[in-house]
Amino acid sequence: MESKVLVVDDEESILRILRIMLERELYEVYTAINAEVALDILQDEKYEFDLIITDVVMPRMNGYELGLHILEKKPSMPILFISGFNSSRELMNLIQSHTNLEYQSKPFGFNDIKSKINKIFNSTSP
Repeated sequence: MESKVLVVDDEESILRILRIMLERELYEVYTAINAEVALDILQDEKYEFDLIITDVVMPRMNGYELGLHILEKKPSMPILFISGFNSSRELMNLIQSHTNLEYQSKPFGFNDIKSKINKIFNSTSP
């Protein structure tokens, strides 16, 4: 069975690139253009995601805040945060305190993302 991934980014080009990269690896990929849309998708009971990939810097609600909302409901949900900017100390502390969280700076290549996903799944598997 394919793993389901939700990708959240306010840049459509990043959503497209990640969709292509992940579908090549046989992931079932869903996308959200912002954190609010992501939260709506996550509230739908029919979706059980295996991984969330979210941009950190987004308008209104950023990826850090989205991550906190997700972890509040599902503390073991794997999340990969991506950003083209230096990330906050709060985000880095959050990532360091959870084995199911990772960070990848932009720009990134396919192998960078694949490596981070593998690291997350290897650290969360029983």
